[in-house]
Amino acid sequence: MKTRLFIILELIFLIASLVTLIGEPIFAACLILTVVIGMLLSKFDWFIFKLILTVLGLVMAIFVFENFFFWLALILAVIAIVYFVRLPKKQQNFDMIETYYDEWDDRVFIKENLDFSRISGQELYRFDDINIIKVISDDVIDLEQTNFRQDENIIMLRKFIGDTKIIVPKGMAVSVDYASLRGGVNLFGERSNLSKERIKYYSDDFTENPRRLKIYVDTFMGDLTVVCL
Repeated sequence: MKTRLFIILELIFLIASLVTLIGEPIFAACLILTVVIGMLLSKFDWFIFKLILTVLGLVMAIFVFENFFFWLALILAVIAIVYFVRLPKKQQNFDMIETYYDEWDDRVFIKENLDFSRISGQELYRFDDINIIKVISDDVIDLEQTNFRQDENIIMLRKFIGDTKIIVPKGMAVSVDYASLRGGVNLFGERSNLSKERIKYYSDDFTENPRRLKIYVDTFMGDLTVVCL
């Protein structure tokens, strides 16, 4: 969540900086001249063109360094770098998905903060279908301590950018339907790369095993790993 907030604010500041700079007549004229002379320089390697480009670059740099939104974007970028470098790696950029069973009310909950790191090896969790849409995130779904239904269990995850790792328990029949414009897939040690492709996988005992897990993942860019530990 914090990563997305930094990205959104950074984009807002950069767009505001660009809009205000283009609104300056001198900057806009220098930008147009830079494009025109750059095209001429690609055909005529004249020193005068290089000199003019240098002068135009210096003039535009003055406008950029005087722009309030540029400095806001720069300061925010420095803060983001310092924050995420100090953050422990195992907590950085990962959203974990947790399901658990409330024995008092006989209800299944999905915690919306999506943190799986607090589960201990002695606890057992009853599975409920997962259907999540995200923008930018790396996700780990650990199902080793999950009590699945004796039927079809479904995980559906759609996101723009990010890697996904799903840990399934032994003895579970698994099917995978994964699509990505650019990404890699590792299904129980079998690796493959995707480019505007969809891959489907079925474990050998999928039709006979009553405990089945169906996994659907769609990403614009990202890797999928399904393992059994």
